Amino acid sequence: MRTTTDPKNFRFHFTVTDLARFLGKSPVTLRHWERQGLVVFPRDTNGDRKLSTQDVRYMARIAANLGRITEERKNLVEATITMLQLVEQENDDKGSIIGSAVVGQNGHGTGH
Repeated sequence: MRTTTDPKNFRFHFTVTDLARFLGKSPVTLRHWERQGLVVFPRDTNGDRKLSTQDVRYMARIAANLGRITEERKNLVEATITMLQLVEQENDDKGSIIGSAVVGQNGHGTGH
């Protein structure tokens, strides 16, 4: 799992290996699914497969709908991704607060 380094745009990014760990499958299996046309992995500008939290959620739903993972595994992935998305949102909110903070007369932020 990787994250962006810009605190104003903090996002988790995942590889096929990361997704395989979430799904309890091997990366080879997931690449096989791609060759079969069951899934399409998004790629970055370098051609590397890079998935967002939303992509991982979507892939887990596809795998569950195809009967490739259990409903329990899908629910576990969804819960984990929800937690990671909350971290992303919290960082978005902090970036907004930091970017809009106003310094008061005593030198402390007023929180506006």
